[in-house]
Amino acid sequence: MTGHSAGGQVAHRYAATSRAEENLGSVTMHYVVANPSTYLYIRQERENTGAFVVPDASACSDYNDWHYGLSERNTYAGSLVVDTIKAQLVRRDVRILIGDADSLSASLDVSCGANLQGLYRFTRGRRLMRFMEQFFPQHKHREMIVPGVGHSSSGMYLSAVGLDALFGTR
Repeated sequence: MTGHSAGGQVAHRYAATSRAEENLGSVTMHYVVANPSTYLYIRQERENTGAFVVPDASACSDYNDWHYGLSERNTYAGSLVVDTIKAQLVRRDVRILIGDADSLSASLDVSCGANLQGLYRFTRGRRLMRFMEQFFPQHKHREMIVPGVGHSSSGMYLSAVGLDALFGTR
């Protein structure tokens, strides 16, 4: 399952909340999350000057609301308990595909909650990976950086790294 940009946001949230994988039997799934504007964080901490801390909610009250975090979830995500969402996102094969030149603000969510994830897509993807490493070292996310590519779905998917993300094995 994959998506680029807004589709990447859907792919990441789908990896966390989908019930389909349990119903597929022996079918193996992986999720390719390409250059999304934001990610779903499954704890309250966000990176600030190299450390993960809980932000001041009075300065950014929505930073942990769905779809940035696990508070105020929509109906679909709300039908799952938080521990299930966390466990699914940690154990699933999620490939974070980010272009190292995706550092512009076109179609970028610049809300307070989004900006706590980083200033640009590339930074946000790198931060998410550091977050997963720190809090969930057993995670199955894999960071895959596409050199020289910005916010281009064809550039991402047709690159050697992109093809590996889509069709390669772990």
